[in-house]
Amino acid sequence: MRAANSSRTGATPWPSSSTTSSLRGIVSNRFTKPFGHLLESFILQQLVAEAGWTHPDLRFWHYRDKDKVEVDCVITRGNKVWGVEFKAAASVNSSDGKGLRRLADQAGKDFQSGIVLYDGNSILSLDGPNTLAVPFPQLWTKQA
Repeated sequence: MRAANSSRTGATPWPSSSTTSSLRGIVSNRFTKPFGHLLESFILQQLVAEAGWTHPDLRFWHYRDKDKVEVDCVITRGNKVWGVEFKAAASVNSSDGKGLRRLADQAGKDFQSGIVLYDGNSILSLDGPNTLAVPFPQLWTKQA
């Protein structure tokens, strides 16, 4: 899956999002740039924590290629690859899936799916193989 012109690094652990927001004095619930970074960190922490007790063999990475196309979180298990983007915005467009499309091209048949987690209300299909935009609260919503 790894191309000569790309890099893959392990996800860097961050301090808890609540601690960071307290230290930075962020009290607004608006998605300002600092809050967007905290949201990204919080969701990543949740994914890693839940994987620890559901699928401990999952690995978490960050992807960036020579063109600086990125995917916030790449999850692998064996050769299988999933991509996750975090967007602190209420809407998405096709450019939000650019990194996921590049990851899918690099991973080939091993690419399973990609999602863009965002602050919207609807699950939407995006350009690219098996790629959806999903409201981030869906991570904690029990489906019937």
